[in-house]
Amino acid sequence: MNPKSGMPNGLARRRSVGHSTQRGAYLQDIAKSDSRARKIFVDDGRRRVCVGTLEGDTFVKRVKPEHILRKPRAIALQDSVITELKESGCRTVKAVLDGGKTLTAPIGHFVTHGIHIDRGFGPQVALTLSQWSADNGQCSLFGGALI
Repeated sequence: MNPKSGMPNGLARRRSVGHSTQRGAYLQDIAKSDSRARKIFVDDGRRRVCVGTLEGDTFVKRVKPEHILRKPRAIALQDSVITELKESGCRTVKAVLDGGKTLTAPIGHFVTHGIHIDRGFGPQVALTLSQWSADNGQCSLFGGALI
């Protein structure tokens, strides 16, 4: 047991370089050798979560099936993340699904076609699946499955 944190050894909370005490989204460099790849974190005051990686001008986000909204069928990003991405020069959002499929959408689609929602996880902007392009063409939905 760690006397400072009161947590079992190896589970102590750590502050890493780039941690912000403010709420919202912020960037953190992954490695000094590749300055173009940076992690995007969201800090809501209670916890800090990595929501994806900014690789050049593309934001890459891993999406589990349970994180795709049911009504409307959409993928959402935190409002603060979208603001941070636009300020960082991001042009494209890439969602990598569990099965390995990739969906892409221009960051501008979140502004022009996005739906503002707040379902208990803070303000988010949802982009319906019809606005995303699949790695094999247009994203379509048949029986709830992405094809």
